[in-house]
Amino acid sequence: MTLSIYFYLMALNKDEASIVVPLFLLVPIFSLLFSYLVLGEILTLKQIISCALILVGALVLSLEFSEERKLGIKHGVLIFMIFSTMFQAAQETLFKFVTIENSFVASVFWLHVGIILCGLFLVVMKKGLYSEFLDSIRINGKTMFGVNFVSEGMSAVAYMVRDYATLLAPLAVIATLNGYQPAFVFVLGIFLTLMFPKFVKEKIRYTHLIHKSLAIAVMILGTVLVSQTIRL
Repeated sequence: MTLSIYFYLMALNKDEASIVVPLFLLVPIFSLLFSYLVLGEILTLKQIISCALILVGALVLSLEFSEERKLGIKHGVLIFMIFSTMFQAAQETLFKFVTIENSFVASVFWLHVGIILCGLFLVVMKKGLYSEFLDSIRINGKTMFGVNFVSEGMSAVAYMVRDYATLLAPLAVIATLNGYQPAFVFVLGIFLTLMFPKFVKEKIRYTHLIHKSLAIAVMILGTVLVSQTIRL
């Protein structure tokens, strides 16, 4: 997971989030490959079609085409995101491989121990990182810890729910359902634009709403189809 986050941040350093985030749709592709090789999971034709609908809807929802801005992906960004999504799919595959016959709680515990160890390794190995961390605490410590506590708490819960879901259905299907992230961002963006227009400005003109609503409808259709193939 740490390597996945590292390459994701490297990609963000090279281009905008609107270009980088849609590339997370590569995760289901790697998940399909790794789950087949490690777990022996094979998707049915209906599951493949359902996942394809969700991915197409997520891609249409994520990418914004406009006259003033051409859509382009830098080669460096693509390489970083390939590594990021590959490591994320590998982590989810290994988690399911280890956990499916063992304790879920124990696996989650050791997963986060590994993340902490990786963080300590980076602090020790990367020059200046420790001093930067201390400067951040000195300058804006309370805000930094407050924001990170809330953010990391929500992220931890989200990751645990996702990891548990991988034990209930084929890994590639669960990875595909992550495509709903742009949909939630869009809905949240509309809400914040209407309630706090000074801080958030989401494009909510008629054409944008139709475009994004149709994309979400395609994703919902794919989800309904895939739900019919999963027995909990």
